[in-house]
Amino acid sequence: MIPEAGHFILLLAAMLALLSAGAASYAYNKHSNVAALLAQRSALAMSGFVIVSLGILLYSFYKVDLTVTTVYQHAHATLPWYYRLTAAWGSHEGSMLLWLSILSLWSLVFLINTDYSNRLLLISRVALGIIFFGLLAFVIFTSNPFTRHLPVTPLQGLDLNPLLQDPGMILHPPLLYIGYVGFALPFVMAIAVLWQGEFPEDIKRLMRKYILFAWAFLTLGITLGSFWAYYELGWGGWWFWDPVENASLLPWLAGAALLHSINVSNNRKIFYGWTLLLCILAFALSLLGTFLVRSGVLTSVHSFANDPERGMFILLLLALYTLPALLLFAVRAGRFAQKSSFPSTSREGFLLLNNILFIVMMATVLLGTVYPLLIEGLGLGFISVGAPYFNTVIVPIVLILAFALGFAPLSTWLKPYKKNTKIMVSLLLVAVMLIGLALLINMPFLVTLTVLLSLWIVSHSLIEIANKKNKAKAPLSYWGMHIAHVGVVVTMLGVAVSSHYKVERDVSMGVGDTVTIHDYRFTLASLQPIKGPNYAGEQALFDVQYKDKALALMKPEKRLYSPRDMALSQTAIKDHRGRDLYIALSEPLDNGRWAVRIHYKPMVRWIWYGGVLIALGALLAWFDKKYLARRRYEKV
Repeated sequence: MIPEAGHFILLLAAMLALLSAGAASYAYNKHSNVAALLAQRSALAMSGFVIVSLGILLYSFYKVDLTVTTVYQHAHATLPWYYRLTAAWGSHEGSMLLWLSILSLWSLVFLINTDYSNRLLLISRVALGIIFFGLLAFVIFTSNPFTRHLPVTPLQGLDLNPLLQDPGMILHPPLLYIGYVGFALPFVMAIAVLWQGEFPEDIKRLMRKYILFAWAFLTLGITLGSFWAYYELGWGGWWFWDPVENASLLPWLAGAALLHSINVSNNRKIFYGWTLLLCILAFALSLLGTFLVRSGVLTSVHSFANDPERGMFILLLLALYTLPALLLFAVRAGRFAQKSSFPSTSREGFLLLNNILFIVMMATVLLGTVYPLLIEGLGLGFISVGAPYFNTVIVPIVLILAFALGFAPLSTWLKPYKKNTKIMVSLLLVAVMLIGLALLINMPFLVTLTVLLSLWIVSHSLIEIANKKNKAKAPLSYWGMHIAHVGVVVTMLGVAVSSHYKVERDVSMGVGDTVTIHDYRFTLASLQPIKGPNYAGEQALFDVQYKDKALALMKPEKRLYSPRDMALSQTAIKDHRGRDLYIALSEPLDNGRWAVRIHYKPMVRWIWYGGVLIALGALLAWFDKKYLARRRYEKV
């Protein structure tokens, strides 16, 4: 009866979502404090019920209740208990329930930290209730995680996809969803602001808190996902421009623009139109990502579902949520137009350029991701858009963005950029010297340019910090900005150096064979069978030497997961002096030989170190006391 209880709780949550939206609408129109309280309490109960239903699903997976269809399809008795729990969101149905549960957590934070009788936020509660009802209807009618596998109960489950039996599966989806779903709150607040026709200071501050937190966790989720793909898939790459990867990048780009825009709105009381539009776009792109992953229109290791009916349901929700919001923006945006002029080289000017560049990147990625799907959907053939397109277009934009980023610390509000000419001349002379040095050592152009831009950004930050008075009293958002910008530098250097100086070898090796890459010698010392809780396979022991100095053994594996009869490579990766040594067993060949992939990747980990620093900078800025302050709102 426990799964039925989970289903019943979801039905109750859907009814409470409607009640909350209806009560909030009545309270707004009739100035009813009782109705506002009812909207608050019903929304709190709804959020709690959704979270309880996820707990019931987790319990069903932990117990391997094979009468539940989604448990049968994604669990197995030999699966370790922690993977049995994470298998809950390894399924489409469980993943959507996790999505809703995280939205419920966001809703609880929003409800607890805002006055239930605030007139403007009542509109947000109406919008939030409608969002909940639509998504709950989607789960209940098309993706019910509690459907029974009756009347016959299988003897054993089909097991979780071996690719998902990894620690990354424990953290990656929740982190990503915290970011995805977090943009729902700025979205509903933007709807309220547009409807009410005013943008109070406290609403801007509250909105900024949610944006910072959501964007920081989305950054962590994307960073972890990239690292997971690097070590798990065995191909040695960290970003494939896969459409599903792009689906998470799109709201991140919109969120980056939104984060800078809301800062201008808070500090200068301008860019209101930008901020409200980007709130709508960020959430719309999160829903678009959900559609791409679960519609069946994509074939990807990341995608969950292959059911066009589900995809059409999500596409309908995307249209129902986004189109009225865009129409409202078109009608009401004129109310937020400010007559403001500022020099193009002021901080406002650089942040405006920042927004434009992020939006251009977002549009570029969106076009490259959706255009092939449209062509195929219209029956006009098949077209593939891959890394060459994205790299050709995105890389120049990123370099321009990095150049503009250098000006940010030294620029000031309303004043043109006038920092000492001596500083600029000195930086240019250093740049000329570095270019000359790079030419002498034949450094690739893009690597040289990336190094110069990195020095440009860091030198500006150091100069600004050196000239800063009362450093001890500087707000946390100040230090968060510098840390995030350093994170951008670290990631840029990691991408440039690892891409241009990597060495990749696909070779055939038997016991005793040796491969040399630079100063590293890889010798296949032995092969031995292995057996795990739900797999068996082969483990290779590689003796690795650096300039005749022995390093630790590297042990890549090739596993065969018996329940699904699926083979998977388990890579061996060693960090040595800032370089990754990477070995993966591909396929067994004749005479006891193996196809082996050996990579040498300098500074590749800087890519993920930079991502963590960017997220850390955003989280540090979140704790800024200036934005943690609360004030009273206009009541019903």
